Amino acid sequence: NHPWSTWIDQWTRNDPMQHLVDNNNTNHPSSSSWQNDDESSIDAAVAELHEMCPSISKYKLAAAVGIRLQQLKEYTERYGGSAVEGKGEGQETKLPTCHSMYTTLTSRAVALSNKITGLLPMHDMINHSSKPNLALAGFDASDESFKIVATRDIDEDEELFLEYLDVTEEENGGWDEDKATWLLVQWGIPSSPTFQTSPMEEEEVQVESEMVSVEKKKTETVVFNSS
Repeated sequence: NHPWSTWIDQWTRNDPMQHLVDNNNTNHPSSSSWQNDDESSIDAAVAELHEMCPSISKYKLAAAVGIRLQQLKEYTERYGGSAVEGKGEGQETKLPTCHSMYTTLTSRAVALSNKITGLLPMHDMINHSSKPNLALAGFDASDESFKIVATRDIDEDEELFLEYLDVTEEENGGWDEDKATWLLVQWGIPSSPTFQTSPMEEEEVQVESEMVSVEKKKTETVVFNSS
């Protein structure tokens, strides 16, 4: 009955990066474990990510996965040895670390300033799209408030979207492979040079493209017959 229960219950991820961390089992060293520097489990995750987004090279995916795993190791070193006073006098208990929860939470967190990264209720429940209808307008550190604004008129019952990361190149407006790599590894979201939209929007664009193609063929046939 905790007021945060509904929010916390949807803290899940289902992508190769999360699976790589979830399958880690330090109690059984013989099992595949990135902490044991088992390259086979890491290579398998990279292969799955590449299958999700073939436009991104494997070596860039491997580099990004390596960065995320190094961040996890640093997290363990920073907090894994921390101790708190136990119930008995002179007793200390080490704080537990949970890599799975860490990767889940960091994928839902947002940088509010140069020094503050936090989880925002409701904000982290909104899905990604390269054509969002919402934007995080700003964070006020004085009262720890934030604003989410509409970027356009939103129809009734229309799904709300934010853009987690713009994968557009700043210079020529094309698809940025480096940004796309991080979008995939950090959030499990694929993109490509052709489509930079949500899966639902990609399907709509594909249907429209096919309709245009059919109309074009009809026009070409008419022109050919008229000659």
